Amino acid sequence: LERLKDECLEGAKSNEQGRTAASPQLGVAFNPYYADDAQAQIERQRLRSKLATNQIQSVWLQFGSGTDLLTQSLQWLRDVDPTIRIVGSLFLPTKQLIAQQRFRPWNGVFLSPEYLSGPECAETISKEILAIYLKFGVEVLVEAPGVRTLKDIATLRSLLAPPTTADPGTPSAHDAPTTARLISASTASPIGDQLPGGGGTKLMRLSVGG
Repeated sequence: LERLKDECLEGAKSNEQGRTAASPQLGVAFNPYYADDAQAQIERQRLRSKLATNQIQSVWLQFGSGTDLLTQSLQWLRDVDPTIRIVGSLFLPTKQLIAQQRFRPWNGVFLSPEYLSGPECAETISKEILAIYLKFGVEVLVEAPGVRTLKDIATLRSLLAPPTTADPGTPSAHDAPTTARLISASTASPIGDQLPGGGGTKLMRLSVGG
């Protein structure tokens, strides 16, 4: 598998000279939440190698709850490439999601005991993550199970609602205009729209900022 990854990178580098305006828009995944320094350095080096091909237009962040690690990783990434488009994952902090991640966590998703203790703590951490995303110009993608019901929309609105008190020196997700749209396989509708039949949407993309 590692040899295949290396071959793919070498192939991308060899195609760099022949790149045209019609080249595909490529994005790559990056996990900013490795607490182990050695593993974090490996992850960063892999991303450097991908970006060095000059074929990458966007970086897509794994979700996690370590806000300090997220800040450090985004600062590093902005130092490496100040203009690269970054898309950050966000989980809706619902009881269903927390129960799922507590008993059957997804591979590579690192959530703290505090986050998994309940929706209230998870929502607080999620708001901190949104503030960090805003600070570093990161677009937001709400992941599956995502927004399925009007209750889920209410949870999302709660995340984006202006705080009752705030530290003037701390950026928040409410410091700039926010645009949010539901994305489905075939249609897009504003966040305020009803979800027909409650069938729901797997993903929601948010643009946070001006």
